[in-house]
Amino acid sequence: MTDLINALSYELTALTSEARRKYPEVKEPRLATIAVNCLQHLIVHSAVSPDAIGTIVTTLGDVVSLGADVQLRTLQIVLPLLSNYPNVHDNELTLGLCYRLQESTAPMVNSIAGATFRQLINIVFDKVAREDSAVDEPDAPHPCADDAVRLLKDLCVLTNGEPGTFLRLDGLPCTVGLELLESILSSYEPLFRAHLPFLDLVREQLCPLIIRYFSDRHDYPKIMRLVRVINVLIRQYHDVMVTECEIYLSMLLKMLEPDQHPAWQRILALELFRGICSNFQLLYSIFTRYSNNKGKAKGIYYTLLSALDHAATETPLAFRDMAGELDPDSLLLAGTSATEE
Repeated sequence: MTDLINALSYELTALTSEARRKYPEVKEPRLATIAVNCLQHLIVHSAVSPDAIGTIVTTLGDVVSLGADVQLRTLQIVLPLLSNYPNVHDNELTLGLCYRLQESTAPMVNSIAGATFRQLINIVFDKVAREDSAVDEPDAPHPCADDAVRLLKDLCVLTNGEPGTFLRLDGLPCTVGLELLESILSSYEPLFRAHLPFLDLVREQLCPLIIRYFSDRHDYPKIMRLVRVINVLIRQYHDVMVTECEIYLSMLLKMLEPDQHPAWQRILALELFRGICSNFQLLYSIFTRYSNNKGKAKGIYYTLLSALDHAATETPLAFRDMAGELDPDSLLLAGTSATEE
């Protein structure tokens, strides 16, 4: 390894001298492409010191404006930057760089950057799982978990239209943010149950956001993704978020009222309740937790039965007409990606 590093150091020094002689302008696209390509090989083989990662990411951020070729080379680097260096934390620069590349005018760069950004988020949470399996002491530091908590908080804040502190972004489209949060919640349930800060963030940041955005009744993409997030929370977290899920169920039951909400909202709610009714364990849990509803005469479970009975007996023309206007692939259980709209 020492011989490899020495040889690479010699070659890169020679390249630097030659580049300065032939290309006085440092930010020359051709030169930048060659340099980024060299960095990619070094990073893939873990031949870069972890202490230099921050400098590398900052430099990449300076040269991505030189064209699509440099941007594509940069996107090839960011994944091994996170996966090959598990002990490097504070990955906000890498995530922020990748997200900003989605604003590229080159369609290929835009598409690859979006997919890479999602992969980077998964890597951050995957590192938490590996850290948990390696750390036996409960009081030991968990830097990977700390990174994931800060990332989750920023995604909630950015989805709410406020600037983030970890990713250093000014905002995130609501539909994109909700889609990312849904993916994280559905894929990393064991981590959320093992780390209370994750659940606390969902209660304190995400739940108020869901309730606030639900008041916008005419934004179909937003409401659809809100319902999908609620679907995940009810299915996978109802036992640890009892009060929050009670609120969500009440909101969804109100969506079934025929004269209060558009037909497409009622269809989304019915589709979610169809999934609940097909899961006996979940339905039984709702019955045991919400049938009495804290002393009220009519609990959520019985309200659900009444609402479904009413929907089954009413004239289905509105549902049929509305379903004919909707794209079947855009419904709750098979929604389109926010980046495809």
